[in-house]
Amino acid sequence: MFTIYLKLKRLKNAKKQKRKCWVRPIFRLERRRLQGASDNLVREMQLNDPDKYFNYFRMSSETFRRLLALVGPLITKQEYIREPIPPRTRLEVTLRYLASRDSMTSISYAFRIGHNISKIIAETCEVIWTTLKEEVFLQPNETNWQTINEDFDKHWNFPHCIGAINGKHIVANSGSCFYNYKGNHSINKENFNYRLSRARRVVESAFGILAVGWRIFHRSIIACTSTVQKIVQAAIVLLLLRKNICHCEKDAMKFLVLQIMR
Repeated sequence: MFTIYLKLKRLKNAKKQKRKCWVRPIFRLERRRLQGASDNLVREMQLNDPDKYFNYFRMSSETFRRLLALVGPLITKQEYIREPIPPRTRLEVTLRYLASRDSMTSISYAFRIGHNISKIIAETCEVIWTTLKEEVFLQPNETNWQTINEDFDKHWNFPHCIGAINGKHIVANSGSCFYNYKGNHSINKENFNYRLSRARRVVESAFGILAVGWRIFHRSIIACTSTVQKIVQAAIVLLLLRKNICHCEKDAMKFLVLQIMR
């Protein structure tokens, strides 16, 4: 009986070893280079159709290069057994996820990257946030507060104000702890409403511009709570980065606001 048991165990282990493989054929490096979006569709748009490139990533190739220079060294992985996903592709995957309504699974197939796509997106979003937050946000000093106060008084006839705070439901499938009164799950923040509609339009427009810029906020985000928070943080600083880079951003922001108000 013991001999039969050993033979069955060896046969079972042999079947497991036969089925085991590092990467599925469709996700192998050669397939990724031949058919993955990063080395094919993205390259084609970058060279021949900058408008579609902007639509695909919600930023120009110049902005992408600057962003990659900032975050690339922090998302570069060392090679051990397999060749790692390059930082350019990691950033492209993350931006495409933010810019579209596609699921992580769809992004995985498009870029020919396997099961670690969610980890790539979470890690890249975290690096984007930690790298850009000091650059894109105003420093809390008297000069900046005075400038904001003057803008509120000038544009909205609302003096002695240095900001508008509101709540925004980021719809996510993140567990029962974040279930809200609208019948779904979201990340909830306290709502301090200034109760003055003209001043409040500033923050409402900001939320609208965020959703126009990153289509991921048009649907429920299927991810764990920590990943959703990283996605939101990255989306905010990326939008501000575009604002700081683009010389005609004021006109672009006006256009987006007009779209939201329609």
